[in-house]
Amino acid sequence: ERKSMATSRKSSKRGATTAYTGYEGPAIDMVAVRSAQKRVAMMMCVCELEEEHIQLLGDVQDALEQKTVCNIAIDEVCTNECEGVIAKRHEEHLDLAKEVTQYLEKQSASLCKDACQTCDFYERVGKAVEANHKNIVDMDEAMEDDLFDIKEDQRVRNEDTEEELRQECHNTRHAADADALEIAFANVIKLLTVVEDQYRDYQLTARNKAEEHPVNDDNEAVRFDEVVRELFGLDGEEGETYVVGDGASRVVRLDLSELVKAVLAYEEPKEEEPKVAIEGEEEDEEDEEEPEVNWYAEGFVELSDEERSELKGRTLEKYLDSRDDAFAPLDAATKATLSEEDLEVYDALVIEV
Repeated sequence: ERKSMATSRKSSKRGATTAYTGYEGPAIDMVAVRSAQKRVAMMMCVCELEEEHIQLLGDVQDALEQKTVCNIAIDEVCTNECEGVIAKRHEEHLDLAKEVTQYLEKQSASLCKDACQTCDFYERVGKAVEANHKNIVDMDEAMEDDLFDIKEDQRVRNEDTEEELRQECHNTRHAADADALEIAFANVIKLLTVVEDQYRDYQLTARNKAEEHPVNDDNEAVRFDEVVRELFGLDGEEGETYVVGDGASRVVRLDLSELVKAVLAYEEPKEEEPKVAIEGEEEDEEDEEEPEVNWYAEGFVELSDEERSELKGRTLEKYLDSRDDAFAPLDAATKATLSEEDLEVYDALVIEV
């Protein structure tokens, strides 16, 4: 039993291509045996064929051998003629891929640098604008606090003096004799002089303090103007050459504020549409067209509502001031010649200005 179990274990370990012969020895390759059997069987079958078929099979074998030789020769020619070219093209592709990689790295670094510089520029512009707004708000609040403190100091000082003045006025009204009346009246005059001096001192102090605000505001505007010039690469005065950051130069005949106004007020000329003349309508069209009324002095260009909405802060204030100064009121005779629509526009401008 033990021997049979051992024998079964050994036979199970052998592969599908081996067979147990009943004795211990080398394994037999059954695939090779089967292939040999097939070849022997084909040879036996061929031998039994007719002569012409045997001759045909011989010709097929010769053709196959010749084809094999031709294939070997063709492979050798392709190898000798093409492998060098293919290797060269492969090296060229590797060099091209390397150059493309280097270019993409440079392009990525350049894009990153440009993006960082652009963001840094807008960040500096934003911080400059925020600093300007903060300085203006701080100046306004500081001026309000100072004026309020001056007013409170005057109120506290004036309350004590006016209390004494009321007392002396009471003494004047209830004086016992002429001497007491004269003394009380002299005190009233003296206290009135003190009150007048206090109010004059308050007016002088408050006026001097209030006059500091426009100066501080102008200084802040000059400082912000210098910051803007530096940020945008502008350096120079009116009529001089402004040096731009890219190294180019621009000759500007206007100062910066007037240049901004000119840019904002510029309008591209509109192309006139061709008109088709129709007999009998030319005179009617000429009669219907009315000349536009110019409400402002010559040389002033009025901005549209869309252009005016783009102006902010001091630029808007300067434009409104220049518009108010350029507005020319009409006399009664001229107003009488206006149409109802023009008269409504004129009245609205008078109220707005």
